[in-house]
Amino acid sequence: MWWLPLLGLGAGYLWGSSRSDSEPEAPERMDYSEALKQVEESMKPQYEKARARTLSDIDRNLISRGFYGQAPGDAFKARTMADMESDYQGQLSSAATNLQNQQYMQDYQVYQTELQQRNQQGQQMDPMWQMLGYLGGSFLGGSGGDSLFNWLLEEVF
Repeated sequence: MWWLPLLGLGAGYLWGSSRSDSEPEAPERMDYSEALKQVEESMKPQYEKARARTLSDIDRNLISRGFYGQAPGDAFKARTMADMESDYQGQLSSAATNLQNQQYMQDYQVYQTELQQRNQQGQQMDPMWQMLGYLGGSFLGGSGGDSLFNWLLEEVF
């Protein structure tokens, strides 16, 4: 029966040291195609409206100047639309990259917070076990340990 408290202390120590939570998962960068798709879904309606408004303004301007349907007017319209499309594609690319970076940074901050909380929980348990180990070691290394050892010798042998 004398070994039950020691067994309880040992089991408690093992349970407490193995109880640490699993390591949080490190964040991964969002796939560029997914970021591009999200950005395009949000920007395309605005682009389509701006494109239609610009085409309408160009047509109205060409009609008022008398160039509507003529080669110089059509070339100006094509060049303007190419410039708009190029700007739009550049904005999409930039916004997709920004979305990737922002999402990664948010996920990384969450990861760091979880990691810090996990480490703090582990550090909060350590002093308790250190104190128990210190008390147990002091007891067993002192006169209490001598008495326990002598008692065990008398009872067992």
